Amino acid sequence: MTEVLSGFRLTRLELYNWGTFDQRVWLLGANARNTLLTGDIGSGKSTVVDAVTTLLLPANRISYNKAAGADTRERSLRSYVLGYYKSERNEVTGTTKPVALRDGTKYSVILGVFRNEGYDSAVTIAQVFWLRGADAGGQPDRFYVTADKPLSVTGDFADFGSEMTALRRRLRSAGAQIYDSFPEYGKDFRRRLGIESVIENEITGWSRNASVSPRSSMPWPPPDPRLMP
Repeated sequence: MTEVLSGFRLTRLELYNWGTFDQRVWLLGANARNTLLTGDIGSGKSTVVDAVTTLLLPANRISYNKAAGADTRERSLRSYVLGYYKSERNEVTGTTKPVALRDGTKYSVILGVFRNEGYDSAVTIAQVFWLRGADAGGQPDRFYVTADKPLSVTGDFADFGSEMTALRRRLRSAGAQIYDSFPEYGKDFRRRLGIESVIENEITGWSRNASVSPRSSMPWPPPDPRLMP
């Protein structure tokens, strides 16, 4: 007899053009169970952790790449969206610059689907990132998505043309809610997941514990029962 788990639990994480997960949709199937990430140094464990953290926390609460013990300046939202993967040194000036897998004409998506088996219901939360022009500086623009059904990058976030307004219209027509700021999005996804009482400090605590661990693994869902009603 299959055990029916209570509460919303992560069943699927999708990454598109996030860090070195490039060009296609990369899928982590958590299947609503504890998930262990293992791999060699540089295999992408911290990149996956940072994607989950980005879905759950506002920008001012995030310190990227803590799992690898790296300097906080080593990675940023911009480096993940452009896919920085190495640095090149200019022999004339002695300066270095990052080398990217993508330019500013591409967009990125991180998407998580949570399922409540007891109520046979699902919630999707997602974020879309892009830069204004191939050589645009600064941090990427983004918008936030919530929906009371499973969405996917391939089925809902692709083949919309070149304008983000077209993607926003498509998502709204599919029943998704679109936000331009984290506070409204965060309040909405906590309500949908039934964790309204969980505040950002508690989610930050889980993120910090997962990110600063020197081990090559992390548990999901987080063990704090307040995140698993």
